[in-house]
Amino acid sequence: MAQNTQWLPKAEKENLSRIYAQRQIQSPGPYLNCYQWFINYMAFEKKQDAQSFFEAYEAFENKQNIKHFKLKYINLSLQKALLLWMQGDEFEGARCFYKAYRLFNSIESNTSNEYKKLEALFEIFLAQIPARHQFFASILGLRGDEAKGFKLMELYLELVNNDMGLYEEALVAHGYCLLKFGSPSTATISDYMNEAARHNSPLMAFIAASLGTKGRLGNETLSFCEALSPDHYTQFPLLHYCYGRMLINAHDPAGINQLEHYEQNYPGQTFKADASLRQAWWYHIQQQYPKRDKLISQVQQMTDLPSSNDKQAHKEAQKLQQQPQQLLQGRLFFDGGYYQKADSVLSLLDTQQLSLHNQANYNYRRGRVHQELQQYPLALDNFNKVIQLTQNDKRYIGPYAAIEAARIKLTQKDTLQAKAYLEQARQLNTGEYKQDITRVIADLIAE
Repeated sequence: MAQNTQWLPKAEKENLSRIYAQRQIQSPGPYLNCYQWFINYMAFEKKQDAQSFFEAYEAFENKQNIKHFKLKYINLSLQKALLLWMQGDEFEGARCFYKAYRLFNSIESNTSNEYKKLEALFEIFLAQIPARHQFFASILGLRGDEAKGFKLMELYLELVNNDMGLYEEALVAHGYCLLKFGSPSTATISDYMNEAARHNSPLMAFIAASLGTKGRLGNETLSFCEALSPDHYTQFPLLHYCYGRMLINAHDPAGINQLEHYEQNYPGQTFKADASLRQAWWYHIQQQYPKRDKLISQVQQMTDLPSSNDKQAHKEAQKLQQQPQQLLQGRLFFDGGYYQKADSVLSLLDTQQLSLHNQANYNYRRGRVHQELQQYPLALDNFNKVIQLTQNDKRYIGPYAAIEAARIKLTQKDTLQAKAYLEQARQLNTGEYKQDITRVIADLIAE
């Protein structure tokens, strides 16, 4: 622990804790100055905050006499890479990440806590390289082990449990990795909600709410969002998006107010198209077509689509008018984790009246509901129908139906049939989310 204390003095740890609580600090020093601009950008996505980070990063880069310069510089380089990626600059982001990784490899392996944290992050991030790039990645020495990385990060959390600033930083990093790459359990998500409340951190609250959304913990996430102070929403407007999204999943009209508030108070563009489409979904279900069509037009006119959610919203907007309302209702109930309600709504649909396009949608949604209810024979029947209906389809539901069928077969220890489904997934993986699906297939094949 002495090495870690020397790496970041007590005063800087305390200031780091204040930054994660979104409280401005005076003269934090060059390292934490970068940190503060990074968190500010995460909260509001203002270009000026990113520019201030880059300027502070360059100023820090020139201070070669700072103790433990390399470890701090690697930390900030990872943040810079994330900022560049969020701004859509994939090449410069990758270049910055690779530069940080090379510098990390130049450090002699040691037992310091900070070294362990960086080792964990690199293992997790490097494991995300798509299968088709693995050969070139191995030539450059870019190899990662996701499971090892998460274990190392959990160990690091235990080691810095008594250092508030470092612990909050670790929670955010670990939560971000779970959100982007992991499959957090219900217990893990509940722990994050408790930690976010304990540390009174708006950023941590956003990560916890996002994990709850990912885990389809509708009631738990709604209760968590309801208990947050108004200051949290002011300091981190993306919380309005999370809250509104889960309210819409629960078929609560209050979700419209939350999503509108988010759009009006968040200066960035992340999730803007997605938020507008979710409002259009609500009005479609309520048969309020003029409001729906206005929002559809709004989404279609958007050109800045930072996230995969926004890109998908842009694609889906043009087909919303033709979507059966009960099919959309079932989808929302499923996304909120209300599986019995989803099943009840979908069971009322007359599938004979559906187009082939919507029949594929129906069977995918119904299959996922049956899967969550552990009604595996019914789920497999639905997934097989999706596979048949999407042979010449670019949508993600084709390969994902095969992937979910493979997962069921893996739980049943039928590896031969699981491999057959994964091969079908590979053949169907020709359109949406191709890179992500490739990685999922590769992971399941390894499993």
